[in-house]
Amino acid sequence: MSSVSAGLNILNSGNLTFPAVSTKTTFPHTLGRKPYFVRAVLICTTTDAGYAVGQELDIINASPTYINIGSTISDDATNIYLSTGSSGTTPFLVPPFAGGAPVYLTSTSWSLKFYYF
Repeated sequence: MSSVSAGLNILNSGNLTFPAVSTKTTFPHTLGRKPYFVRAVLICTTTDAGYAVGQELDIINASPTYINIGSTISDDATNIYLSTGSSGTTPFLVPPFAGGAPVYLTSTSWSLKFYYF
């Protein structure tokens, strides 16, 4: 899948399964080189925590201050990886859309997506 933005051919993974705790998601990007840029997002597929269907949350903003919750994103010349922490109901603890105390996202209400070039 691809789209052109500001002269760049930005590719995306399409919607992938929402990651569980203590897992590593591997996505083969087929670039033949290490990506110059990777963005990982969660896409709302069913209304959850006040977020509407289609809204995207940057994973870097999910669970940044909690130990063993959250994720890391890495890549190489073959794959993009998302590794998740070992605690919590799901790996992502975020404030609701309207603000307030953080809540765990419902795994069946979200998909994972990578943007890269």
